[in-house]
Amino acid sequence: MLKKITFSLCIFLINHTIEHASAHPLPPTFEEKFDEAGYQSVEAAVKEFEQHYSKVKLPTVIPPFYITHKFGRFYKDHQYGMNDSLNILYVHNEMKQHIFKIDIRPIQPKVSFSGKAYTLQDGR
Repeated sequence: MLKKITFSLCIFLINHTIEHASAHPLPPTFEEKFDEAGYQSVEAAVKEFEQHYSKVKLPTVIPPFYITHKFGRFYKDHQYGMNDSLNILYVHNEMKQHIFKIDIRPIQPKVSFSGKAYTLQDGR
């Protein structure tokens, strides 16, 4: 009789542990947070952008800090038709201050920009 009680108790503990774990799912991973925000691979986002606009040539020089992840997102503004953009992020998963972001928008309609502008080596 003692063996049956011990065995039943073990099954109860295993079931309770499984139920408890499923009630408290793990927080999303670093990559899953970007997935939830609509980011994907840089290559996939660039391909989507190029299907709507022209070819995109990204800078070949990467930021001067260690990068663990690259993400891309193409946003097509279906409501107003003027906020389309391609966003590229270079990030480090542990150093939150290491973020390098590239925003690419079509020339028309013109969107004002209040940040610092840089002229690329090809003069654009």
